[in-house]
Amino acid sequence: MKKLFGAIVLVLASMSANATLIGTNAGCDIEPSVIWSCDTSSNTVMDGVAEFFLQLNANDFFAVDLTSSSLQIENINNGSFGAGAGEFLTLTLQAGLFDEVSFNVISQVTGLDDSDLGFDGEVFTLDFNNTSWGVGSFVLLNFVNSNGPNPIPNVPALLLVMTGLLAMRRRNV
Repeated sequence: MKKLFGAIVLVLASMSANATLIGTNAGCDIEPSVIWSCDTSSNTVMDGVAEFFLQLNANDFFAVDLTSSSLQIENINNGSFGAGAGEFLTLTLQAGLFDEVSFNVISQVTGLDDSDLGFDGEVFTLDFNNTSWGVGSFVLLNFVNSNGPNPIPNVPALLLVMTGLLAMRRRNV
């Protein structure tokens, strides 16, 4: 019985993983859309790849990179950039992964403060009108997982435990 209880604990532990954005879908919108656009090379979040490029008159100016638990917007233009046309970015993430208050910000952007950022757990907004971005400057949001485990089980660990349970049962019969 102790072995069976231990196996159940292992199964439950394998099913608990931190929430992650990897593999989820994200959406992007930027205003004013007359001069700005969101190039969505992929709306599926992948590690190590920028999911979106914010384009000004069809030229890439910013890379938007989502990782397992962060969001980074970086100036990839060769020069400094001053926003002043009412620029407003909206990113839509999978609901339920993160709380609306569970993030911290690191910024190298002049003129950007907490009132320019918004996050409700699903929709992230950035009002970057009247900001100055130096070459390579960025805004980084680190999300803190406080909504509990990701419901997707760790399949290899689950199969290993189930095989062990079957072997124990056969040995006892």
